[in-house]
Amino acid sequence: KEINKIDGVENAKIDFVHSKLSFESEDCDKALTDIINLTKQVEPDAKIESKNKSQKRTIKKQTVKIL
Repeated sequence: KEINKIDGVENAKIDFVHSKLSFESEDCDKALTDIINLTKQVEPDAKIESKNKSQKRTIKKQTVKIL
């Protein structure tokens, strides 16, 4: 719920079974930075790995793996 409160983040969904987070944003880089900062506050040992590293900066949907 907290991730969806981040400015610019929409449709954030966590798949706990596969340890994945999907979200949409006009600025995925900024949104991902904000998500990482929020995650570190809640779970300092969690690591987030982007699944869309090779895509253009204009992507609007992002999927990350939570390790």
